[in-house]
Amino acid sequence: MAFKHSIDAKKLKKVLKKFTDNFEIDLSREINNSAGTIIKDMKERSRRSVDINDNSLEPLAESTIKAKRKKNYKKPSHPLIATGTLTGGLGEKTKGAYLKKRATPTNQLAIISAPTKKAISSKGRFYGQYHQGSNRNKKLEERKFFGVSRDAEADIEKAMEKRINRIING
Repeated sequence: MAFKHSIDAKKLKKVLKKFTDNFEIDLSREINNSAGTIIKDMKERSRRSVDINDNSLEPLAESTIKAKRKKNYKKPSHPLIATGTLTGGLGEKTKGAYLKKRATPTNQLAIISAPTKKAISSKGRFYGQYHQGSNRNKKLEERKFFGVSRDAEADIEKAMEKRINRIING
């Protein structure tokens, strides 16, 4: 089960149509930029060990750190980072959340997905789902790494507002 989050301009477009009388509005570039903002934000938050709500992630147990050291992971004491595949938290551009589908002028929808190739362990466990909160050991807090933070949402809102104002003002 892959985690994904969609940014959909169809609702915005429907509301704006009332005011623009069939004036076509293409926000596909802004939607794709917004998806990139979310992806970058998730990776950066993972590197800083904070979730999408800006809460610090619970420190790892010493036994987990020891096991990660034994496997020679780069950041053994860092939550959510072992190989970097799930979160992209080691700075890899090709790992972690990615833009699965780009918005186009005719289909203004972008889809962000968590990686599915390595996000599933050899035992069939879904790492992303496990850390996000589902199927977690109830002794540990959720590690909500996938989603839209308030900071990313504010950045996206500013960019969209700027673009819409340019459209309105010519």
